[in-house]
Amino acid sequence: MSHPAAEAGWLTTTVNLANLALGSGLLAIPSAVQTGGIVWTLVWMVVFATVSGITLNVIQKAIAALSIQHKQHVATYMHAVKLAFGDRAELALSALILLKLYGTGIAYLIVVGDSLEPLTISAYEDKGDVPWYMQRQALISYFTVAIVLPLSLFRTLTALRFFSGLGVMAILYTATFVVADASSALEDEKADFTYMASGWDLFKPIGVLVLAFGCQLQSPQVFAEIRDPLMAADSPLDPNEGKEVVVSTTSADNVLDKPIKILEHGNSLADESTADEETALLIDPIDSPLKRMLPSVQRRVGVMNIAIVLTMIISFSLQATTGVFASLAYANLPGNVLNRYSPTKAPVVVARVAIAIAVTLTYPLVHSTARWTAYGLYCRYKQQQLRPPSTVAHVLLTVLFVVITWGVSLVITDVGVVLAVIGSAAGILTNYTIPALLVVRRGSPWQDNGRAKIAGWCLVGCSIPLGVFGVATVFL
Repeated sequence: MSHPAAEAGWLTTTVNLANLALGSGLLAIPSAVQTGGIVWTLVWMVVFATVSGITLNVIQKAIAALSIQHKQHVATYMHAVKLAFGDRAELALSALILLKLYGTGIAYLIVVGDSLEPLTISAYEDKGDVPWYMQRQALISYFTVAIVLPLSLFRTLTALRFFSGLGVMAILYTATFVVADASSALEDEKADFTYMASGWDLFKPIGVLVLAFGCQLQSPQVFAEIRDPLMAADSPLDPNEGKEVVVSTTSADNVLDKPIKILEHGNSLADESTADEETALLIDPIDSPLKRMLPSVQRRVGVMNIAIVLTMIISFSLQATTGVFASLAYANLPGNVLNRYSPTKAPVVVARVAIAIAVTLTYPLVHSTARWTAYGLYCRYKQQQLRPPSTVAHVLLTVLFVVITWGVSLVITDVGVVLAVIGSAAGILTNYTIPALLVVRRGSPWQDNGRAKIAGWCLVGCSIPLGVFGVATVFL
């Protein structure tokens, strides 16, 4: 099912996903490449990009299936897990999501401080101490009040599409600057580098790379806001009614693989081949919006697949190129690659401002999922059905999230550690382990696909130890 105000096409969907997948991870990629070795880290990047694309596809197909099976509008990650695994799994996932998203929000604001503070220090180098209103804490506060908070008040991701586009362009400029500067440096002398690290260093890039392509948590909201490309948003019925489409049945058939004809049988829709009330999905054609949504599911899945492929290509290209060139040209790269550049040159100033703007424009997308998660916990406590929050609740939740992440970012300065810990622990579980469990669970669209179930169990088995190793290497 689509969002009641679904307006997003493939371009909007791609821009939002790419903005989420890139985020601030680009800054830590060069250090990760240098630590793990160029060839070895590129292999990890290919693996994570490929698996991320697959898990994104799994999530949106599972959500489409769950929406149809349960006749509910599923637009959040935690709602999908609740329907698939139950209330306890939803509660545990909510805690994981909040942990991950709070950490990500903190990391974004840390990047703002890391990017802008050297500029003010350089500007006041000959004038004495930097005044308090131009120090790191003040700069973070300005961006939080002027950009982060207002944009976080938007209710839908589609409404943020133009800001997401600006954020992607800002990241593109930063990547272009790093690659161009590294190319110039390579003409003079290459830095020492390794093709493949050894020992614990082999696993150290995991904490950063797992976030390099991670937009799984927000993907249900992105998918829910996709419009059917062949149907107007206010169309009462699908124009392809009567043609072969793919829907679910209450007998847990392969939801997205079985062709069924939409036919009217009194006040219901049924499978033409059986017309069996025990196996057919019964829908009231007047009261239920499912009637016009069902035939559009596959087309919306197709739009999402296009956006997923484009997002992975964009993310991999930018991050791999930046990481390889910087690691070849420079030695002893810091966790934030911009910290190795002198802040006095104009291109560096622009790059630092660009990345500060980029991460503050990504923050609202991350926050939207956190807000829905927190509100879902509130509804669970009150034993209420999850609905869009009131204006007061919406504003309060937004302000609370922004204030907490802002406060922590004022005292934490190492973005590399934050990204590594959050990425290795919560990131791997929510981005890879849970989507794999969506494949292997009983009643999934892949329950009769033996190879898909084997792949799912393999991903479950591999992702957990990788998360443990990733966290351990941060402190070793």
